[in-house]
Amino acid sequence: MKKLIICLVLPLMFPSLLKAQFTVGSFPADFASIGEAFTFINTAGSDLGDIVLEITDNIIEPSTAVLYESGHDPFTSYNSVTIYPSASGVTLSGNFNAPLIELNGASNVIIDGRVNQTGNADLQLINQNTGTNASTIKFIESANPIKLNLYHYGWVLLVPAPCNFIFHIYSELK
Repeated sequence: MKKLIICLVLPLMFPSLLKAQFTVGSFPADFASIGEAFTFINTAGSDLGDIVLEITDNIIEPSTAVLYESGHDPFTSYNSVTIYPSASGVTLSGNFNAPLIELNGASNVIIDGRVNQTGNADLQLINQNTGTNASTIKFIESANPIKLNLYHYGWVLLVPAPCNFIFHIYSELK
C-alpha cells in the first residue's frame, strides 16, 4: 500500500517529472490530427506536465485545432506543449475559412519546424482557403510565451489569404 501511495503522490510533489509524448499522423500514431491531440490535452482530466507532439507524416486537419491555456477548465493541466516533425517534408494543412491552429490563451507552446528538433526545418503549415477569416495561426486571449521556429530555420508558413497570423489583443477598461 505504501508503494501505491508513493506512486500516486510523487507526481503531485514533483510535477516537472511529468512528460507526455505522443505521435500525430497516420496509424499507428496516437492521434490522427493536431486538433485531436489538442482536444485530448484540453480535456485530459489530469496534469500532463510537459507535452511533446511528434508529427510523423502529412496531416490534413478537418477543422481548426484549438489549444486552450492550462487551467482553462478543471480538465486542462499542462506545463508546456512542444510540436515538431520527425520526418522531412511534413505538411500540416487544411482548407477552411478559419485558422488552421488557434492558441487560445495557451502558454509555453513551441512549434519547432526542425526535424526531430535539430538541424534544418522542413515543416509546412498551409491553410489553402482564401476566405476573409482564413489564417495559419491565431493567437487569442494573451497566448504567450509562444516560440515559433520560423524563417531562421527555413520553416514555411503558407496561406493564400492576406494574413498568416491573427493576434487578438484585449485591454481592460477602467
